[in-house]
Amino acid sequence: MNDLATYEIFWHFLYLTVFHGVELTADGKYSKAGDRVTPELFIKLLDERRETVKDLFKKLGTVYEKTNAELVLQLLKRQVVEERNGRLMPQSRWIKYGSRVLLSIIEESDADRSAILDGIFSATREELAARAAQAGDPATRARAEKVLRAHDFVYDSPEESSQTAA
Repeated sequence: MNDLATYEIFWHFLYLTVFHGVELTADGKYSKAGDRVTPELFIKLLDERRETVKDLFKKLGTVYEKTNAELVLQLLKRQVVEERNGRLMPQSRWIKYGSRVLLSIIEESDADRSAILDGIFSATREELAARAAQAGDPATRARAEKVLRAHDFVYDSPEESSQTAA
């Protein structure tokens, strides 16, 4: 639980820093004092962190691809920035409990993870409910309902609460 609380603080800090384009007070490897934090700077730092983690795992004898490190980095990227019209922008969707996104995908297949993340970051609840209602075959309906449940969990939807209370 402590790790999830730390993740919440960390990703919220990064999100707010990028969203508000915070002015930096000191020089860094990729920036100078007075520069603003941009989505592009965030991506550079995220890519550098990925390489640092890979190097550490190599020294520890851990195979990076057999861990969830890349999943966490990809999720962090989606929580902080998004691509709109071919440009990187601060993420427009505020998620109160970002660790719920991680919890909603951690035990899912790659295909379900992708569908859940697309639903969380790219669709409204109404769109997801319509997809679930219109799904023809059982497999498509099951995935659509899984995405809708994840969306409700992440956004603390009253619809989800009333369904589980019944």
